[in-house]
Amino acid sequence: MAARLGERLRRTPEGPIRSLLLSVVEDPSIAPRFKLAPAATTFHHAYLGGLLEHVLSLVELGDLVCDHYPSLDRELILAGLVLHDIGKIEELEYAGGFRYSTRGQLVGHIVLSLEIVREKTRAIEGFPAGLANQIEHILLSHHGKLEFGSPKEPAFPEALVVHYLDDLDSKLQSMRAQYAAEAGRAGDWTTRNRALGRELFKRPSGDGAKP
Repeated sequence: MAARLGERLRRTPEGPIRSLLLSVVEDPSIAPRFKLAPAATTFHHAYLGGLLEHVLSLVELGDLVCDHYPSLDRELILAGLVLHDIGKIEELEYAGGFRYSTRGQLVGHIVLSLEIVREKTRAIEGFPAGLANQIEHILLSHHGKLEFGSPKEPAFPEALVVHYLDDLDSKLQSMRAQYAAEAGRAGDWTTRNRALGRELFKRPSGDGAKP
């Protein structure tokens, strides 16, 4: 997965976003944790390597969306998708079980992501201030609403795309994980999915089998 992501990033046109993304994913203090970290403790992709899997899925979805809506800024969306959860390498601890670090509990991954990205953009000579502001806005708004933990709501199309793709990928993975965990359970419904706040219907496939 790391090789696939790296190959995709190296196809990005030369410029500040390419420099930023490679400076993050190739940083020896970041790369090993980025490859190993879960994306969450329970909600979605809650397993070792889950964060990288989530990000790679988002990057591939982002390319599809940009193909469909060519007016979107593909590189800006790519930056948001790769960086939106990078702070989880510091928010979560996963040696001997998944839990929040003290700093993760006190500050949270949105702020931690912002700190990492701001340090990197300031280290790149001539990084455009306006572009840095837009990337930071995507990080701050990717949960979509104030009540979901975002201090800002998406204010331009690329920020909206990052929010909705993140929401889609995380919720679908949560559903898939529950179906897999309860594959042998009788009945047409799962137990309550804590992340989504509802039971899930075991929709029959075309031949009448359960998912």
